Amino acid sequence: FHGQPYSNCSRVILKRASEKAASKRLIFNLGIEPEFYVLRREGDTLAPLQGEAFHGPTPAYDLNQISLAGPFLEELTRYVEGLGWGLYSFDQEGGHGQFEIDFGYTDALTTADRLTFFRFMVKSIARKHGAVASFMPKPFSNDFRSGAHHNMSLMDMDTKENLFDASVRPVGELARSYGLNATDETLHFAAGLLEHAQALCAFTCPSYNSYKGLIAQGDMPDMSWAPVLKAYGRNNRSAMLRLPMNRPCIENRAPDMSANFYLSAAMSLYAGLDGLERKADPGQPLNDNLYLARDIRSQGANLRRLPRTLLEAADALDESTFARKVFGEEFIDIFVAQKRKEWDAQFYAVTKSERDRYLTFV
Repeated sequence: FHGQPYSNCSRVILKRASEKAASKRLIFNLGIEPEFYVLRREGDTLAPLQGEAFHGPTPAYDLNQISLAGPFLEELTRYVEGLGWGLYSFDQEGGHGQFEIDFGYTDALTTADRLTFFRFMVKSIARKHGAVASFMPKPFSNDFRSGAHHNMSLMDMDTKENLFDASVRPVGELARSYGLNATDETLHFAAGLLEHAQALCAFTCPSYNSYKGLIAQGDMPDMSWAPVLKAYGRNNRSAMLRLPMNRPCIENRAPDMSANFYLSAAMSLYAGLDGLERKADPGQPLNDNLYLARDIRSQGANLRRLPRTLLEAADALDESTFARKVFGEEFIDIFVAQKRKEWDAQFYAVTKSERDRYLTFV
């Protein structure tokens, strides 16, 4: 733009955030777990790629389902391996026709580049196999959402140490007070993410459809695997932030596959660094099943629900002085206006389900 990088380009925004980390001799590493559906059109309906009904609560990890999707998965994994991304797993997920492909983490900018290309690549391969790949967060009311969990860590540029790795760095006093085997840097970063969680959701869950996935129930009798509350816990998959037992990172379980990963990564980094700089305290970890926290108010003042709608998230971003400081007033105004426009277009459209419910009942 006039010979200069456009300041509101999402990739430029992440580069600026990464440069801030670099000024502190830090590299923000990020691994994202992409989930998606691959479907075939059968008349006016959509059916799983496998074309064979699964009879059971969920097809997750079913070897027969993986085998039936073999030609598609073989081609996709071959390309991922050929790109040198460090493929280490792929599986049939909980949804009918839903898959997850996992590859290695790296610096956030490279990861965002890879995920942007990944969506294009998956759609192209699916078309070759007569199917449609969808990264829509919640394509079906009674099936699993497609998440994009963000696994985050900070690396010291000089020592190459992971600041979140308590096996090579001291367990912090704050962490010890909470009974956690973690570094204090981990908790400070997590605190920043939690403090800015409402505004962060506008980037990690940026579509109208996103918030049909951030629910406690619906996919299974007692859980959805999507977070509902702004909380963290040790290996707690019902919290927004999970401190995994098997890797030294912070996992944000809220993001979905509609995210612009440059923006979700940038806001995550800015929020985490804010917590780190202020030595913020995330409070006591919550290790219970938070889906059972029916009355949020009874769980303590610090336990707050994540936004219920895109409008709530957009309003939180609009009101965030922190986001306006790190992203700039112009970008936030543009982004919020677009999200409100998207909300209006969907919310004010009268649907068939509304007519079915109210047309003759009222």
